[in-house]
Amino acid sequence: MTGTDPGSITLVPGSVWPRWKERECRLLRILEIQKEFVLYTKYKRNVKNKEQIIMNSMPPRFYCGIEVSDD
Repeated sequence: MTGTDPGSITLVPGSVWPRWKERECRLLRILEIQKEFVLYTKYKRNVKNKEQIIMNSMPPRFYCGIEVSDD
């Protein structure tokens, strides 16, 4: 059975999201961790690439509230 419902999101292992979708998800994730980031920057004042730190703080296989499993 394949998820063909408009409201359902099916992630196939090895599939690649469109770049705009990826950016959208990252922006949503950035909003989620803003409070954590503010706390982080209080102790790390010499931050040169804040966006990279935000990207690095994302869980490896977690995008837009959807966890991608290995199976």
